[in-house]
This record gives sequence, C-alpha cells and structure tokens, in this order.
Amino acid sequence: MSLVVGYVSVLVILLEGMSSQPVKYPWQQFVLDAFMEVSPLLLAGKVHLAEQVIAQRLSEVPEAYNDEHLALQDASSKLRKLTSRKE
Repeated sequence: MSLVVGYVSVLVILLEGMSSQPVKYPWQQFVLDAFMEVSPLLLAGKVHLAEQVIAQRLSEVPEAYNDEHLALQDASSKLRKLTSRKE
C-alpha cells in the first residue's frame, strides 16, 4: 500500500463522524485544519497548535462530562492517533 493511500485511509478513519458535523466550538476549526493538512512540513505545526488550543480550553471547561469536555477529549485522542501514525 502506498504512503498516500495509507494516509488517506487513516484520515478517513480518524475523521469518521467529524466531517459530517458542523464546527460547534471555535477550537474545533484548529483540529479540522490539522486533519485536513496534506503537507507533512506543515502538519506538525498545525497539530501542535490544535493541541495547545485544546489544552487551553480544557483548563477552562469544567470536567462535569459536558458535551464540550467530551469533544475536547475525543479531539485530543484523535490528534494523538494522527501523529502516532505519521511517525
């Protein structure tokens, strides 16, 4: 399997469920930008920025298992999977 096909397959799996939903929270745009980045040179920076935005928002949102807190945790997990597949 070629690198591009492998990347696309991973991207489809990780974005499943995300792409059909509109951006509900402003921080989600940073996550989507990271997932949509096709340049390996720019990907690390976009992932890092998304992780920073998520960390900041996690510090602001109570852990009362509200929808946004769960979405933040999910996005963080998906970003880790994306970066672990790329290494």
